[in-house]
Amino acid sequence: MSQETHVLAFGDSLTEGFCGNYIKMCPFTEPLERDLNQLIENNVKIVNMGNCGERATAMPARLNDFLDHCKGSEAAPFDVMIFLGGTNDLGGGLHTYERHNDLDDSDEFAAKVADAVFAALKQLYVTAKENNAHCVCLSIFEHGGDDPQKKTVYSYINRARALIAEKQKDYCSNPENNASFFDLGKEFPYFGIDEESRKELWGDRIHPVSENGEDRKKRFIFKSSQRLLNEKQSQKGYEQIASLILKHFRSTVLPLLKIAEVEKKEDDEKNAQK
Repeated sequence: MSQETHVLAFGDSLTEGFCGNYIKMCPFTEPLERDLNQLIENNVKIVNMGNCGERATAMPARLNDFLDHCKGSEAAPFDVMIFLGGTNDLGGGLHTYERHNDLDDSDEFAAKVADAVFAALKQLYVTAKENNAHCVCLSIFEHGGDDPQKKTVYSYINRARALIAEKQKDYCSNPENNASFFDLGKEFPYFGIDEESRKELWGDRIHPVSENGEDRKKRFIFKSSQRLLNEKQSQKGYEQIASLILKHFRSTVLPLLKIAEVEKKEDDEKNAQK
């Protein structure tokens, strides 16, 4: 590694840090960068390229454009690329599913959606590999609209999400891909937790919370065409996400980067001897 460790976080609103209010973004990359800089000697710089509302199918082109733009800049090359995408594709698939409105074949539909979303995500992972960056593949969060106790038009979403996670895990199991999988959706669940915890950590059915409960109640109250929101931000949801990703860095990513540093040093010594 160079003296600086360059990390790219690429994705949708969950990377950009949207949390249900319209005052500021609260991305997980800020506490992650802070904690990584406390953990290792290298100066860690994280570039956040989250884009609210973007589908995974649109991300490969934007990633390529961004990397082309970064060539020769201080931000590049990137040692690590973190990808979190697919949530908007799953929600978008809902419209297609509503049109045929047949709940009986939701497993088949979930498989089709999962194949399409993973194909787009894989393009991101391959681009990271081609740029000699370690790829961190984050799984998609559970969708709060897909209650496992109910059968609705939303019911395919979390099945598709689980299928995508399996594909991500399989991709990362190949050492040649220089990628690691972290099941963020499992570690930061929407379901399977008590209601009080959900209120503290989740702002809506797909975004973590960054405001306190009273502020959340005011989210859709208008006065003089302005939202009444308290500017005090409590980044509990995104802070917890950052701490979970930090654990993955400590256990998996940082050791791999150290190996890469040793290998590069050996290559440099061999080249110097020629």
